[in-house]
Formats: sequence, structure tokens, C-alpha cells
Amino acid sequence: MHFALTQMLFDDGAKPIEILVDGKLRVKGLTTAFSDPAIQTGIINARALLEFLGLKVDPKDSTKLKERNGKKNDDDLFIEDFKNGSMQLVKITIEDVKKYYPGTPEDAEGALARIIHIGHKEIAHPTLGCESSDNDFEMLELAARGVRALTVSFFFTKLGVPAPKSPVSEERLTKQYSRSLCSG
Repeated sequence: MHFALTQMLFDDGAKPIEILVDGKLRVKGLTTAFSDPAIQTGIINARALLEFLGLKVDPKDSTKLKERNGKKNDDDLFIEDFKNGSMQLVKITIEDVKKYYPGTPEDAEGALARIIHIGHKEIAHPTLGCESSDNDFEMLELAARGVRALTVSFFFTKLGVPAPKSPVSEERLTKQYSRSLCSG
């Protein structure tokens, strides 16, 4: 999702794309053929990971997070179902988000609440309860980085397991993104 979001942030409109599999052309079209489903899938995955970690959006204020209470169903699997030896993993709190998130505390809560809200109200089941914002792409990109940081810190690291590496090389976009932040 991060790759697709940064691609859309820095390209002016859809660009031609070719996807090769084992060196052979398999898909030819526009970047939106990749970016749209990648972003939608990433948003749903982020929503699921945040709920797994212990967070949801506050139903009274969609710009705020709320800590998840218990389980809806007996077969739900959450972070507190895991142990590292005798150490029980615990769900994260809003204070954890503000402390460990790569950004300001306000951005942390706002971006994560926004990605959950968009996933819930626009993608999982469209409703009339979601309005777009001028900074949605930036909030989603920030949330994508934050979800990874929180998942690595509070799940993989505490389990003593190496975090999975991205199968996508983002070198060009990461360099471009870093430059744009410094020049603005």
C-alpha cells in the first residue's frame, strides 16, 4: 500500500504500466490497475491489524481512536492471545500509539483513526457516513508507516520474531518522498 500511495502522490495522473512475470509481459495498462486495489487491500489490512493490536475508531468521533474491549466472537484472534515464553502480549493503548508512532501524537491518532474509518465506511461496506478529506492520501501514507511500526514494535519484536520484509523495492519512491519533505 505504501508503494502505491507514494506512487499516486508523486505522479500526475495515471501512467502506463507493464507487469512482467519471469521476464514476460503479463499485464499492460495504467498504474491505477495496480494502485487502486493495492491501496484498498492495504486499508482493510491496516484496519484488521489495528483491531488485532487493540484499537478501533471511536464511534462518537471518527477522528479519535478507542481501545478495543474484549472479543466479539469466540474465534477472534488478537495480540493478547500470544505469548513469548511466560510473557503474555497485551493490546496497545492510545498512549502507546502516541509514544511509539513515527510522527506527532495528533497525527498518530488522526491518521490511524482515518484509515480505520475509511476501511470501515468506504471499503468494507460502503455507507453514507464517510466524507473524503483534502489530506486523505497523506493521512493514509502516514497511517501505513505507523501500522507497520506498531506491528513490528508490539507484536514481532515482543514475540522475538523478525518482522517480514516488504517484497517490493521502494528505493526510488523513498528517496523522492524524503526529498519532497525537506523541500516543502
